[in-house]
Amino acid sequence: MFGALLIAFFWRVWLGSAKAHPLAPSLAGAVAGFVVVGLFDSLLDVPRVAWQFCMLLCIGPLVGPRGQTLARSEGLDSTVTKGSVTCQATPE
Repeated sequence: MFGALLIAFFWRVWLGSAKAHPLAPSLAGAVAGFVVVGLFDSLLDVPRVAWQFCMLLCIGPLVGPRGQTLARSEGLDSTVTKGSVTCQATPE
């Protein structure tokens, strides 16, 4: 399961549609560095570091490309543009 989560993370952030997001290189670099150091040392024994690593792995697949529609509910259309969220009423 851990390997599948790593593959899903790197697929989404490095090769998938989230690679256009400004945080994608930072997320990929952080997880890659953790994995490389984890090959030679046990980093998951420290609860705080393990929790942060698992949170990074869970955040990676949720990151969307810039300009993608985030949510659509109750007549509002939210989009991300230039680091800000804009909401517009949609005609019904």
